[in-house]
Amino acid sequence: MNKTRNFVLSALVPLAMSALLVSCNDNPQRPHGNYGGPNGPDENENHGSNPQNGGTPSSSSETVVNTAEAGGITFDLVIRDFPVTHPDFENFSSEYASRGDYNYCELKGATSGLCGELILNAGLPGYDASWFALEAYHMTCGNVNSKTGAWIGQDGLPNVPNVFLPAYLQRATAASALEYGECADKEESGRTRHGYAKVTDAAVRGSKCTDVMWSNPVYYTPGMVQTHLVFTPDPKTGEIDMLDGVKILKAGELCDNQFFDQWYSDDNSFAKRTNTALVIPADASNAYSIDYNYSNGGYFPLDVVDPVSLSFKSVATKENGGCTTDQCEQWGPQSLSITCPPYDYQYAPDQKDAMNASTDQLCAAWLLNGGPRSPDAAMAAAGAAPYNVGLHHLRNFGFTEMGYVKFKYRLANQVPSPEVFEIAGDDDIWVFVDGVLAIDLGGTHSPTPGNIDMFVLARNGHGCHAGEPLADYSNCDGVTDATGWADDTWHHLHFFHAKRQTGESNFLIRTNLGEVASSRYAP
Repeated sequence: MNKTRNFVLSALVPLAMSALLVSCNDNPQRPHGNYGGPNGPDENENHGSNPQNGGTPSSSSETVVNTAEAGGITFDLVIRDFPVTHPDFENFSSEYASRGDYNYCELKGATSGLCGELILNAGLPGYDASWFALEAYHMTCGNVNSKTGAWIGQDGLPNVPNVFLPAYLQRATAASALEYGECADKEESGRTRHGYAKVTDAAVRGSKCTDVMWSNPVYYTPGMVQTHLVFTPDPKTGEIDMLDGVKILKAGELCDNQFFDQWYSDDNSFAKRTNTALVIPADASNAYSIDYNYSNGGYFPLDVVDPVSLSFKSVATKENGGCTTDQCEQWGPQSLSITCPPYDYQYAPDQKDAMNASTDQLCAAWLLNGGPRSPDAAMAAAGAAPYNVGLHHLRNFGFTEMGYVKFKYRLANQVPSPEVFEIAGDDDIWVFVDGVLAIDLGGTHSPTPGNIDMFVLARNGHGCHAGEPLADYSNCDGVTDATGWADDTWHHLHFFHAKRQTGESNFLIRTNLGEVASSRYAP
């Protein structure tokens, strides 16, 4: 019997490594878009960091990292933390649109079949008349219950071509649906595992189940953002600050993105910003990868969590290495790492966390103290007798992040296999190369995979067509219809990620880029 549910999160397992930087000159003919505009990091800077560490900007020229020599790739990362009161977060859209097995909601007395009448926190923060009035909006989130959006196949491709991508990226699958759920087999430590089921191993990376307790098709919501980023060049130099001079724009009113303009902006009263760096270390496949998932602790870049007990220890700060810039702010942990929707939840009585402990009473205490949209409810529930679990389940969900790396395209690096960028996670993910959408995985969803073949982008001149935002920038120097990108040209990759729903926080990146520019925020 399949169950639609989200699950417990755990700890962010820290990474730390250094990067060897090698100096190199960029193309001087056009504005070249240093990672920080006209000012770059000191050419002697040579350190990477983990998602909880960062760095300070410098004023010298950027340098080039040979990733094989450095042993990793460092992305600049801008994290924005949001309080649980933000209306685009904690909407529980997939559960809200769920009838549940055996028409659960109807049997409980919900006449609409959408569990609306079963809301335990009706009238409390976030779950009031305005929230109920947005029922149709909640149901635009692609998932197995709403039947909207699109699903991913076992080979990692969508079931229908994504028309929001360029034509050369509009692929589709003939395979059956990829599924994600709870594994019947446990970790060696005895912890519960979550992973993909019914999957083609070579096509989709991440945790996988040999057998499952339950699993659901992996859906996403395409078309939430516009296909082009907006860049603001410096009026004097023509340079673009690729961290603060870039904007992602909303396209459609989909999946609770009413206030999307706030997600990746500092110009609002909700977002608190942290500048940091994300290191992607070398792996056994001669590439670079991270994989934070339910089974190994999860992705919480604003928390410090004990990797053994999975207990919350503190928030990431400048003092403890969470970031090393002056911009290091967050709301702190306002959530619990359990699935606890604000209604009479079908699966609450038998739900357990990754350590195999029941979370039923903890969920009840959370709801009694105000529920997921109440800033103080998680802390109150964590210390409420007789369910006192201390700080174990406190987490900071509800954040967005923009990652950026500038990479050099070399034709020689595409042989014998092309350079790639793979990403997966929950929730929303969008990837742009040279300002043009290349991966579109919007929505609140299970871990959903996407990938880019750089050689495909190169030979199609991705980002260099008339009307594309960086078509007149140095990334398009020497581009031709016959060969696409010119050899030895620099290009710009931005990823945008949002974690809008408690339950799980999975995040995977794998790439084999050969040369990248040095990081602005690495220490």
